[in-house]
Amino acid sequence: MDEKFLEKKIEDLDFSVRTFNILKRMGCQTAGDVVRLGEDKIKRARNSGMKVLDEVKGKLALYGVELQEPQVDKDILAGLEKGGLDYLKNLPDKYFAEKSREFLLVGETVAKYLKTLAAEGSKTAENQADFDRVEKEITAKMAEYKDLVEQKRAEYNSRWERMEFMGKMTAKIDEVRHYHHTPIQKTHEGHDHNPFSVEKEL
Repeated sequence: MDEKFLEKKIEDLDFSVRTFNILKRMGCQTAGDVVRLGEDKIKRARNSGMKVLDEVKGKLALYGVELQEPQVDKDILAGLEKGGLDYLKNLPDKYFAEKSREFLLVGETVAKYLKTLAAEGSKTAENQADFDRVEKEITAKMAEYKDLVEQKRAEYNSRWERMEFMGKMTAKIDEVRHYHHTPIQKTHEGHDHNPFSVEKEL
């Protein structure tokens, strides 16, 4: 696949206004972003449909490129199937960094996990009340995942602020240590000069 094409801005792909706006709302900046969306995500986007999907596929075909189905992490998927969303709590910070490859991968994996749960629940549903219950459970799990992402990012930011504070304190301590090993200088009046004095010299 042509890497230069994947870096091409979607503004340069000559999409219709409707399709361009839909792709922009979905966070696409480059052709590569569009390719990685996959058919299902484009088709299900707000105000989208088969006409938009056909336009995207047709435009990409001009460059010899096809839409790719979103990738999932098999290990994370297995962890979700075994331990539910709690499994994600022990993942490293990089899996929750906004727009990181790892975060996008986890997002697609969680989506597949929830779609599987929804499909399994729908199979056993016998009436509308059962379908409503399944939908409610999936919606609750989506909200749980969103809350988990926000919590992990807040924890990361808190750790980063503490590290930044400790770094500044260490620099101050090193500064003081350096001062104690710096010979006292004499001013031209013969007084001791403290290089860290806050008094204004006249």
